[in-house]
Amino acid sequence: MSFFRVMGEGALWARGEARARRAGPASEDGSVDVTRPAAIWLCDGRGTLVLLTGAGVPWSGAVEVGAAVEALVPGPSRPRMSSTVRAALDGTPGGFEVVHGGVRWVVRVEPSRDGASGTITRAPESDIHREMVERAPLCVHRIGRDGAFASINQAGVEMLGLADASEALGRSYLQGVDEADLPRLRELMDRAFAGHGSHFELRAGGRVFESCFVPLPDADGQVESIFGLSQDVTERKRTEIELGRSEERYRLLVERSPYCIHQIDQRGCLTSMNAAGLRMMGVEDEAEVRGMPYLDSVCARDQPRIAQLLAAAYDGVPSQFEFEAANGQSFASTFVPVVDDDGGVSKLIGLTHDVTLRTQSTKALADSEHRLAMTLRAADLGLWVWDTVADVMSGSRRTAEILGEAGDEIQMSQAELMSRVHPEDRDAVMARARAHLAGETGQFESEYRLRTKDGEWRWLRDRGRVMERDEAGEPVRMFGITQDVTERVRAEAKQQELHAQLVQAQKMESVGQLAGGIAHDFNNLLTVILGNLEMALEDVQEAGLETADLEETRAAAERASSLTRRLLTFSRQRSLEKSATDLNAIVEGLGGMLERVLPDSITLELSLDPALPPIDADAGQIEQVLLNLSVNARDAMPGDGTLRIETRSRDGMAELTVRDDGAGMSEETRRRALEPFFTTKEPQGGTGLGLAMVYGIVTQHGGELLLDSALGRGTRVVMCFPALREGSVQPPPPSSEEALGRGTVLVIEDESHVRKLVCRTLVRAGYEVLEAADGVDGVALFEAHADEIDLVIVDAIMPRMDGREATKRILALRPDTRLLFSTGYHAGGFGDLVDQHRLLSKPYTPRVLLDTVTQVLDAASATP
Repeated sequence: MSFFRVMGEGALWARGEARARRAGPASEDGSVDVTRPAAIWLCDGRGTLVLLTGAGVPWSGAVEVGAAVEALVPGPSRPRMSSTVRAALDGTPGGFEVVHGGVRWVVRVEPSRDGASGTITRAPESDIHREMVERAPLCVHRIGRDGAFASINQAGVEMLGLADASEALGRSYLQGVDEADLPRLRELMDRAFAGHGSHFELRAGGRVFESCFVPLPDADGQVESIFGLSQDVTERKRTEIELGRSEERYRLLVERSPYCIHQIDQRGCLTSMNAAGLRMMGVEDEAEVRGMPYLDSVCARDQPRIAQLLAAAYDGVPSQFEFEAANGQSFASTFVPVVDDDGGVSKLIGLTHDVTLRTQSTKALADSEHRLAMTLRAADLGLWVWDTVADVMSGSRRTAEILGEAGDEIQMSQAELMSRVHPEDRDAVMARARAHLAGETGQFESEYRLRTKDGEWRWLRDRGRVMERDEAGEPVRMFGITQDVTERVRAEAKQQELHAQLVQAQKMESVGQLAGGIAHDFNNLLTVILGNLEMALEDVQEAGLETADLEETRAAAERASSLTRRLLTFSRQRSLEKSATDLNAIVEGLGGMLERVLPDSITLELSLDPALPPIDADAGQIEQVLLNLSVNARDAMPGDGTLRIETRSRDGMAELTVRDDGAGMSEETRRRALEPFFTTKEPQGGTGLGLAMVYGIVTQHGGELLLDSALGRGTRVVMCFPALREGSVQPPPPSSEEALGRGTVLVIEDESHVRKLVCRTLVRAGYEVLEAADGVDGVALFEAHADEIDLVIVDAIMPRMDGREATKRILALRPDTRLLFSTGYHAGGFGDLVDQHRLLSKPYTPRVLLDTVTQVLDAASATP
């Protein structure tokens, strides 16, 4: 085996320091011998230890052959060790100092032999090397092929009991070795000549030696001799044996002790515990507690106190204390510090014994009282005792808390307590108490309101029973409990309120559905009426006849159409149909209706800004807002009063204000006025949805609402809507009178009168028309004429197949189909399709129909 070795020594080079004198071998004058190394080692070219022997150094611990050479020195010195070894491998010896425990150590590293080249980097005969070998406290020797010593240092001569090295030369290495060790040593020697080193112990002359063999190959790689080291470790072995016996005696003492004996480290964690301690802990294996923080075995209440006492022990002061363990047992402990060589406390040794029997009676009573108190607190119950003879009521701490009193207990007379009961509940409470005291009921039970010390009214529930009576049967002492049930009572009231709101919401939904259905049917009728009226007007005008009666009829039909829009708005089933809207026109147009809604005692005043800009709004929704606010104002002015509606332009906004000089609202009512279902009216007098609906409509239009009111000065509602920018109002499309219809239109409408009107209107305008009475027929017609049809007009609600399903199937057949949706209900029937196509709300006139059809077709033609 050929590798480059470095031989070094980690030596204690003491400089006359006291610690060195205690630690190192002393000379005759009491000084430390600085010439004798404490350890000798060899490493290979990779820095791995192949030989380690000697007394060792205190910091290296359990370093063994095979470890990195840097492990021989403390952590901070390891980079220096690494660089020194590398230099030695390159042929340059070196050394450095290590300070440990107040002692200076000198580490020297020398190059050894290059087995591959046979070159000796530093000759063995050199002064440094020879001095190192001669002065070493170990037997350093070389064995030839014949098994005899070829060389040996002075320590080896002395170890063999010879006078001179010449007496050892030629002497067999195995001479004097115990017979039992000879076979093994012969085998190890053969292995060494075969190139394999070893580390072993041998016995000779009643002594024990620690030795090693290191093969020394020549330039050709042949092992002709063995380098060896030996050290007499007899005394160390004896010490180890004695120490083992002493430790065994101590172990038996600890293990057989009836007390818990344990150790904790500087972190406060258990490192060992005897069998008695494990039994106390309720575990079988020491591994279960090793590493566990000692304070974990102490109940939480005692932990801060024990932590302070242990801290004192770590400062060197023994500590004694009693504590309660986490399992409820009581223990007494004594801890003493163990001081290391540096004078610091490295660990604590503790002795603990069980004192549970001494304290369990007192603790059991305290636990019982504690459990009772915790049970009552968990149940949120207060205890009270009424001495009926002395008329003194005593209550627990929880009873005092419920009454708003301070202190752990409370005492008062029954009269004092009754004075704090709500006047509406007082007679009932006293009647139930008298009935129970007289023996008429088995238990007193009452729920009532009581004013606490801070003036708050709370709901209490009391239950009690007379437990002691005198010889005459008169009550002496009554025991009971009290509970604060305020939150339960409030929750029940809130639940009743929510139930009433749910009933109201369901009623409003039913009314809304009814109103929506009626409006839908009326819209179909009005479409036919308005359509035929318009056609009749055109015919009469062409004939030059009087049209006044027909105009009056059309005006009535349009008013009916406005009414159905309001019904749909009320039922929430009308889609927003925003357009450029004049708020002044809405207010003026609604004036007649408002005068019919308001009594004669209320004056309606309008103040309209002529420069008011238009807004993007649904006129029907704005009408609904004005109607709701006007009705609220009417109800707020049961006598005379004035309702003012104002408009004005302000900062790019159109402002609409409704104010009255009624009773006004309190601050609490004003804060909640916009909440759904909140109302101050009597039951059946209002839904609580009016102002909530107004707020919803305003915000849906991107506006803001300000509610200003106070008791005695009326209410003002200010609504601000974003004004349309100049130029954003599109001019009306060209009249259909100027356009001549071109193309084919498929009309899908289940109401026959509406369908006939639509078809007649389109035919008169020049369109080719196909008609279907429901979605099924409509899809079939479209499939047969898909290439001919330019536009499909489809109703929302139809039998067999509704408008949405029919639209989906038509688009599946031809995705670019132009569609016009028609509905007298709401656009929800078409789902998300309504966002992609035009919507025509019923009722509509022939003119509106033709204008819309023209716009849809023209837009499609303009699309590339």
